[in-house]
Parts: sequence; C-alpha cells; structure tokens
Amino acid sequence: MKYFSEAQIQVFWKQKWQEAIGESYSLSVGNTTASATLVGYIDSDDLALAIASILGYSACLQKGNIRMIFRLSPACHPRIRNLYASSVRITPYAFMEAPMGEVRLPSGSGGSGNQGGSGGQGNQGGSNNPGGSGGSSGTGKVKSGKGPGKPYKEESPSYKSQLKDPFALGESYNKIFFTTKYKKLKLEIDFSEFVGVVFASNTQPDFYPEFFNKEFKRYTQSTFDYNLEILQMDNAASLVFDAGPAKEQAFPTPVGIMLPQAKLKLRWMWVPHDFISDKPLEYGKTLYNETIQSMLGHVNSKDFLGFKPGTLLFSAWKTEPIVIPVADAETNAVVMKLAWNIEFEFSYLNVEAADIYQNAKPWATRGHNTFPYRGDGKFYPASIREERSTPIPGALLYKPANFARIFRTIRVDGDNNN
Repeated sequence: MKYFSEAQIQVFWKQKWQEAIGESYSLSVGNTTASATLVGYIDSDDLALAIASILGYSACLQKGNIRMIFRLSPACHPRIRNLYASSVRITPYAFMEAPMGEVRLPSGSGGSGNQGGSGGQGNQGGSNNPGGSGGSSGTGKVKSGKGPGKPYKEESPSYKSQLKDPFALGESYNKIFFTTKYKKLKLEIDFSEFVGVVFASNTQPDFYPEFFNKEFKRYTQSTFDYNLEILQMDNAASLVFDAGPAKEQAFPTPVGIMLPQAKLKLRWMWVPHDFISDKPLEYGKTLYNETIQSMLGHVNSKDFLGFKPGTLLFSAWKTEPIVIPVADAETNAVVMKLAWNIEFEFSYLNVEAADIYQNAKPWATRGHNTFPYRGDGKFYPASIREERSTPIPGALLYKPANFARIFRTIRVDGDNNN
C-alpha cells in the first residue's frame, strides 16, 4: 500500500480542490458546540487523494519487524480553526464519456441530464458547471461501446483480489480495472469539534521532540471522576464529644479517614489494529497486547500525564472496534480498515508518606503504596512480609510500571521493552 505525502496533500488544497461558490459553507456556532460544512468539486481521479487530504491518516507502516503508527491530521476548517473534518459525502457530478467509439446524438439533445454529454448535467450546463461546457442545444458527442447515452456502472471484481492486507485477515482490496465513470465529484465535508483532542501529524517539524513515542499527547481525550472515600479504621479509639451535655463521653463509631480520590479515563483514538495487536496473523481481529495487559494493577514508576510516581493505579482498559478510511495512492482506492478506540482507567490517589525508609523509591512513598496508621491517621509505606521478622522492606502491594511504554509510536516485534 502506498500513502500520499504531505506535499501531495498541499498540492490538492492549492490546485485540485475547487470550492463551490453558490453553496460554499455553513456554520453553526454556539457557546458549547460548533459544526460546519464545506462544499467543493474534484476530478474523479483524485478521489483517494481527496480522502487523505480531508480525513488524514491513521495507519500502520511496517518494515521488517518494525511497526510505526503514522498519522496525518484531518483538515481543519478554514474559518473556524478548531473544527476538524469528521466525514465527507461524495456524489457524482457528471457522467464521464464512455470509452469506445463516437456516436453523434440528434440535434438538440446534447448533454441531457440522465445521459450527460461532454459537459455537465443538462439543467446546469454552461460555463459555471464544473463538469464542463455542456448545453441544452447543439450536438453532443458520446463515446460508447454499445450505444449512445448509456451510463457505465462501477465494477469491483471481488473474486480477483490482487492486493491483500496481511495484517487484517479476511480483508482485501482490488485493483479495479478502471477507477470511476464520472469526471467530477461533489464533496460535502462535515467539520466537528473534538473536545480536548490534539491532532499532531508525523510530518510536522516539532513531531520528534514533542510527540515521538508519546501517543498519550495526541489523539487522546481525558476525563476525571472525583469522589470521596471514607476509610473505616477498625479497632481505633472511638469518637469523644468535646462539648455539650455528653462532653468527654465516647461513642462507638469507628474513626474514619476521608480520602479524596479520582478516576482518570484516557481515551486513545483511532489506533490501527495492525499496529496495536501483538500478532495480527495469529489472533486475527481479536485485540491482544501483552504490554498493556502486563501493566494492569501497577502504579506509575515515573511521572505520567503530569502525575507524580505512585499516584496512578492502572485499574482497567476496554476497547471499541471501529473502521477508519485509509487512502491508497497506488490504486486510487480507499480501504476501510479495522481500528480501535481504547479507554484506560486509572485510580488517582495523591497522599505522601509522613516518614520513609532508606533508599525508598518515589513510587513507594506516595500514593497507592502508602497506608494510614490508626494511631495518628498519617500515611506510611508498607510491604508484604512477616511482622517484625526483618527490618528489610518486602514486596510492595502495587508494583511499578512505565505507562509511557504503552503509547509508543514505534514498536519492534519481539522486543519486550516495547
């Protein structure tokens, strides 16, 4: 599969895209939401290039045992710059001339709407019609193998698959004998807001220092769900009234600690299946990733998303299968490929130990590996070992992991450090 370059996409917008004048765009802007449309015309031979230029790329590039997630951002609206192309509707504008012979139509019937002469549709013929210069009078020439005025249908010989995708079993696409039978295509582009999403392309100048192997910085959305947890401290002293008729009297309500916590949900969007799946040929369309699975139940060993070590506990992840368009520059075709929206859930707890032991790691003295002592209500590090058997700390309840390893842009098959 061959991908369009950034230079080709720039040429598309500067030279090949023809924005409609009469129905150029519509805008809907409010304080909480916005949307827009843009209408234009392209040559039918530029269909795949148009899809790549409008919707961008989220694809997997593979060379040997190295896989790379390659992204080009969707087009942003020229007038509302935080709106990005979310979909495009494509309709044929004028029939292409049939490929064989020439048949002269009777006088006065050139360029009729349902047969389409060398110009555009009959009711819109004229110099303003992007389809050409047809008209309602005169003679029109139609090339045809069997007869005049017959529109040709698309053909897709699915029984002759010439190009196969080895990383998506059961999916293949065909090198069609001819591309399309329309000279012009009408494009209606829908633009939407993607709240909190950063669209960064692999080709932008600052990509390597800012986004290389940091997929958590782009194509992601994050949400927080805050809550207050009350820890019941068994065998602790009861509460004692400090004033009133029952002053100095105790009552048997266990002492509790009110612990502010939060759920952080990180949604990683449009991740190609052939990039994130460990063994696409073996697992087929079932997503399995050992790196992600092995980090469940771990805390962050390093700063991650601005959160200090030990404060994030990876508690769950779930997947949503989707399909995304991938434009093929070689065949002028668009392939709908399997991809995933992946949601990660982290429990956030930011408490700091009142006292630490020698050579303690930062992720062991803050957050989830610290526990409250009922004597003073403060938090201290704790480990799994027999009581007072040895002064050396044992295994910690939550092991550390570098969560950034999940969000790499390049992965090497067979490398456990992926």
